[in-house]
Amino acid sequence: MAERFLASQPLRHGSPYAIADYLKSQNVENQPVYLLNQHLVYWLIDAQPLTKATTHPSTISKQYLLDAIHEGVSSPEQEMQNIFSLVPEFIVKHRDVDYLSRPESAAARQILETQLNMNYHKIQEMSGILIYRRIDL
Repeated sequence: MAERFLASQPLRHGSPYAIADYLKSQNVENQPVYLLNQHLVYWLIDAQPLTKATTHPSTISKQYLLDAIHEGVSSPEQEMQNIFSLVPEFIVKHRDVDYLSRPESAAARQILETQLNMNYHKIQEMSGILIYRRIDL
C-alpha cells in the first residue's frame, strides 16, 4: 500500500475492489448476492451474507460448523437449498470451488451447478472469478 500511496495510485485495488465496483454498477437495486469466494466483497458493497453459514463461504462444507449454526439440523446440501431459496440475483465464484470438491459436498455442488445451468448466465470474468446473474424467468 505504501508503494501505491507514494506513486499516487489508488489504494483500493485488487480483485475484491474490482468485483465490488462491478456489482455496485450492476446491482443498483441491492438484490441478494451469493459470494462463494471473495467474501470481503459483502462489506465493500454494504450487503449481508445470505445465511449465517455464508458469512465465510467454506463453512458450507464443514458439517461441524453447520451443526453449531443450525443445532445439528443442516447439511451442505440443505444449506445450499436454503441459499437458493433466497433467490440470489448474483453469484460470484472461482471456476472451481475447492471446498465444494470434497466428497461430503457433492450434493451441494450438484445443486449449485444445476442452479447455474438452469437459472443463471455468466456476465463477467475478472481475474479468474466468474460473476453470474439470474436469468429473468
